[in-house]
Amino acid sequence: MKPHFSRVSLFLALVGTFFPDLQASGQGLTEARALLRSGDYESALDALGDLRRGSGSTPEVEKSYARALAETGQYEQALRALSGAGGGAPAIELENTRGEILFTLGRLAEAEAAFRRAMEGSASDAHQARKNLGVLLWDRGEREAALALFDSFIDLYNGSSASLSAEELEAVGVAVRYLGVTNPDLFQDALMAFDEAAAADPDAFGPPLLVGELFLEKYRATDARESLGIVLEQNPRHPRALLGQARVLDFEGVWVAPWK
Repeated sequence: MKPHFSRVSLFLALVGTFFPDLQASGQGLTEARALLRSGDYESALDALGDLRRGSGSTPEVEKSYARALAETGQYEQALRALSGAGGGAPAIELENTRGEILFTLGRLAEAEAAFRRAMEGSASDAHQARKNLGVLLWDRGEREAALALFDSFIDLYNGSSASLSAEELEAVGVAVRYLGVTNPDLFQDALMAFDEAAAADPDAFGPPLLVGELFLEKYRATDARESLGIVLEQNPRHPRALLGQARVLDFEGVWVAPWK
């Protein structure tokens, strides 16, 4: 009689076979993201490119590579990279990132379609896509539809705050910030969500950037400078943080280099 080989044992055997590659891929992505955080964009792109071309291509690798290109202003290259992503990255998992880049380029109809595909396809970043769609609709003047999307994040947070990722908590904070136009007290809730996002991922730049931009909206230049400085201390070349510091200086009427 042939020995019984269950689906579970087969799965464990496959994991054992491929785990070294998966582990190496994860370590490589961590190292590449560290380079990106430090502002060494050239080395980060080289490292991410190597991962994409090797056996370590995953949705997170593809998204990190596209966002690194976009952060350096290479938007069309980022879109081409997403379109040519390997088999390790299901297309639906790349739609939100694609939409973010299209939104930055002002290609709103295409961005909206990408965000909706991510939501309807239940991508792992569907909540972020819903937030992004809300921002797009708001900017386009469709305020009622945007507020309805943002309001759904209240239920998301109340129902599962303990299990939300840092990026999902960022999305909650952004949604609540927009809802603040209807209830100013919600701005404090937005800050709380950003603080929780920072606690969930202390290395993420999203929370201090979002907090700094919120403080700018509230004319709290000193607090904005402090929050944006958290990013610039680690990456003096970060475009969004540099823009934020320039806005602080403009608000204060100072016309000197914001960071050295």
